[in-house]
Amino acid sequence: MTQQDIDNNIRKKLKVAMTQLDKAEAMLSHLVSDIAPGLRISKTIAVPNLTRHQVQQAVSDDLQLTQDLCRCLGTVEPADIPGLCLCSDQTGEVSSDGLKEMENWWQRRVTEAGPDSHMTCHVYKTLVARFCGPATTVTVPCTSPPRLRVKTLGQAVSWTGQCYTAVITLFPEQVHLLNMSPPRLFVAGPPGTGKTLVLMLMGTEWLRLDHEVFIVSTVWRSRAACCMLYHLLQQSLNTRRTQMTDESSARQLHLLQFDLKRDEDVEKAVNDLSQATRGGSLHVIADEVEGTSVPSATSC
Repeated sequence: MTQQDIDNNIRKKLKVAMTQLDKAEAMLSHLVSDIAPGLRISKTIAVPNLTRHQVQQAVSDDLQLTQDLCRCLGTVEPADIPGLCLCSDQTGEVSSDGLKEMENWWQRRVTEAGPDSHMTCHVYKTLVARFCGPATTVTVPCTSPPRLRVKTLGQAVSWTGQCYTAVITLFPEQVHLLNMSPPRLFVAGPPGTGKTLVLMLMGTEWLRLDHEVFIVSTVWRSRAACCMLYHLLQQSLNTRRTQMTDESSARQLHLLQFDLKRDEDVEKAVNDLSQATRGGSLHVIADEVEGTSVPSATSC
């Protein structure tokens, strides 16, 4: 390729990159608008096979492209464009000089503008939870294992990894909740934030300690959630029993279904749970409690 063809190719790819960045910025601005309107978003273009000199040479003869790059990268100086892109000068050999170049680029692109007044620790945690937390993953329990279809080597490797590694990640607040929860606890939050997961882990721990656990459905709308939780805990209990040689274990799991909007069911619930105490403590989980503005709760 001639030098002119090379420059034309570089300019073409930079235009495509700007289009992608502008679309991504619009989408990201929309997704965070309810949390922190006006949050600063920095964009950069990575060209690891080009030097800063090559980028400068390619854009220097195209006034419109230079103006578009200044707008996209957030600068008013055309001479700053190569330094704001991530070029091979910063991503080359891992050495003291190479790390210094990367540090200088990071200073120019990220820290030079100073802190964003919209970004607080609370906003940061909320953004991380939104884009990387449980709310981004949906798990659908089923009564029988789904049929596995492995079509590529990559899928086989991925499935093998899932079989032998844990796929549950807890936030520090959830770990603290499980370890330091008070005798009675009410858990609230939007769908997908891990409320039922916390209830299941707490129930599993109670069963491990040989306590009787009662899954209580308070109204008909909570039947599905409580039945699902009951079967998940029953599977955990059955697995645990197969691994034990002592068959005198007193661990038991119960599913109680009431409609607490009816007076007779309220009286029955009080009587049944009072009988279950047997002079000791009572371990109760109620998922999807009716009569509140939140989707689920537990009472321990």
